[in-house]
Amino acid sequence: MNKYRLLPSLGLLSAALSIGASAENAMAPIKLSPHFDAVASKLEMGGLSFSYKDKAATQAMVKNLLEMVAAYLDKYTEYKGVNVQQLTDVMTLEAVEAVGNSASQQDGYVHYRSYTYTPEQRSTYAKAYGEMKPSVAMQLAPAGADLVAEMHFNGSYDPDAEEKMYAALGSLGDLLKQLQDQQQNPLADAYQKNYTKINSRLTFIADISPKGFKGFQGLPLGAQCLISITNAMPVWEIFEPLLKEQGLEVEVDGDVVRLVFPEEMMGWKPCLEYHQASGQLFVASTQEYIALCVQASQGKAPNLSSDPEVVKLKEGMPAEFSNMVYVSPNFSRTALSLIQGFGLPQIEEVEYTRPALEMLLQKLQASAITQTGTLYAVSFEEKGTLHVTNSPLNIVGMENHSFTAAATLVGVSTLFTGASYYRDNANAAACAVNMASFQKAVDAVQNIEGYENGDALTWEMIVGEGKPFPEKPICPAGGVYTLSPVFMHGEGSCISCSVSGHDAPLAK
Repeated sequence: MNKYRLLPSLGLLSAALSIGASAENAMAPIKLSPHFDAVASKLEMGGLSFSYKDKAATQAMVKNLLEMVAAYLDKYTEYKGVNVQQLTDVMTLEAVEAVGNSASQQDGYVHYRSYTYTPEQRSTYAKAYGEMKPSVAMQLAPAGADLVAEMHFNGSYDPDAEEKMYAALGSLGDLLKQLQDQQQNPLADAYQKNYTKINSRLTFIADISPKGFKGFQGLPLGAQCLISITNAMPVWEIFEPLLKEQGLEVEVDGDVVRLVFPEEMMGWKPCLEYHQASGQLFVASTQEYIALCVQASQGKAPNLSSDPEVVKLKEGMPAEFSNMVYVSPNFSRTALSLIQGFGLPQIEEVEYTRPALEMLLQKLQASAITQTGTLYAVSFEEKGTLHVTNSPLNIVGMENHSFTAAATLVGVSTLFTGASYYRDNANAAACAVNMASFQKAVDAVQNIEGYENGDALTWEMIVGEGKPFPEKPICPAGGVYTLSPVFMHGEGSCISCSVSGHDAPLAK
């Protein structure tokens, strides 16, 4: 038995069960939450993990997080007045009756599922990005494509959604609106005027080395990419006048309006095609790649749905899904090789982020992701939204699927092999954040107050009312923090944790 397999326990079921006993009848039977069966039926029981939250727990979790953010902004920034209740209304949090997550391991893959139960009305997320129609991306993508992402976008579901969000964010919303109004980008301005008309399916396809395509200056690696937009008349209305303003002429070929850019860009000659009969818009690296994708969609060329690896990844997926992301083994190998070769210098100086990133990359490199692939899909159903990820990596504990999809797009995801491993390393990372923040506060006090290295340092100098830290930091794993008795800027960390492996970032 897998040592991370979780058996039903009182702790696990406490969120799923409601005690039917009253003070007068302590022996009354335990009753399941009324929505438990509806959620559990969409998940996989008895695997690596299972969790359930009813409406009260879900709302409390989200509201507490929003209230913490609002309180922080009110106390420490000029962006005050975030209205948490308005935010939850905009997010239609009341529509969510329950949520659940499960993970199971099958044939070398981890199947991660999450279900949000909204029986009375669709959530804002589902309204804006969900369409209860089957995905078409795998039919459009040629066989061998390395990265495929598809989503639905409906800007017309609530024309006032943006204004509601700005109003809920208070002065921060005022700033964001002001910045948006100051933008002098013709494309952004045109989009702003037309986004409420858009109700389209967007698909992105990329192939690192497609057959028959030459790379820049004859290199064998000839990467190609394509963006497809269905129901694209409102989008075309944005692009067409901008093209004319740039003096670019389109040609009409039957029902196809085409623009091939006159100059090469990194070996590409970008092409834009609007198919008037179908209302579909294509933007691609070359005209030839558009033709290949169209042929794949018509069954005249092999498409991704017939790829054996993709067929295997689809096992356990919903019969139909709308939004999806597919990452091929080739893409994962290439992404990891680039990261190893060039690194990520933009975050190398963030002392508590770098160790976490290095740990993540080590897990990815040791995993089977470069031999298999990852498939993420969303099924928007009548009474809820189901997210499913099939991958060789374990994502137990992740509940934010917008992040999951975004991370998968770059071949990276916080995926670990077991719940205890995830917990321990997450605690270590959070502890490192605590110590790094405290170190910065000590450095600031030393600089502002003019203390020298070797001068006495006490908690009271840093912690308390009117000080950089209102309260002492708390280690998430229960460790005890020890403070250096003296200032020591540049010579080491002023704070340490008693938990093994909770290492303080080096002082700058």
